[in-house]
Amino acid sequence: MIRYLLDTDSFSMYMRYEMPMFTSVIRHMLVGIGLPIIVIEEIWDGWLSAIRNAKSAVDAAKTYQRLADTLIELKNWSIITPSPEALLTFKQLKKAKLNVGGNDLKIAAIAMSIGAILVTGNTRDFNRIAGLSIEDWSERAKV
Repeated sequence: MIRYLLDTDSFSMYMRYEMPMFTSVIRHMLVGIGLPIIVIEEIWDGWLSAIRNAKSAVDAAKTYQRLADTLIELKNWSIITPSPEALLTFKQLKKAKLNVGGNDLKIAAIAMSIGAILVTGNTRDFNRIAGLSIEDWSERAKV
């Protein structure tokens, strides 16, 4: 069972070994942590953009290696795809005009559909979504 889902920013902090996020993820692993497929989509898009914009062959090679490292790490995670219920929730959230980005609404809808707590540093936006449980494990939450 998945109790927590990480958003893209939280997963990126984990991958950069930012200690508050990294240690929190490790501490919660046994209760079930997953990634919404939307996070994978955003990460993929980001790496492709970084590869296209690399200023040198050395930079491109480093970026390809970091992409490969990310793909290897993803094998260790439960990836959660949206159910039909989650997609209907997404449509309702979008119609509510909450001033929250579409991918964030999809991530929220997936978390809500499985009863998971969303781990995010973006509490300002995600707090606008009624019925969504969130926690912030980032350094920002410690300040």
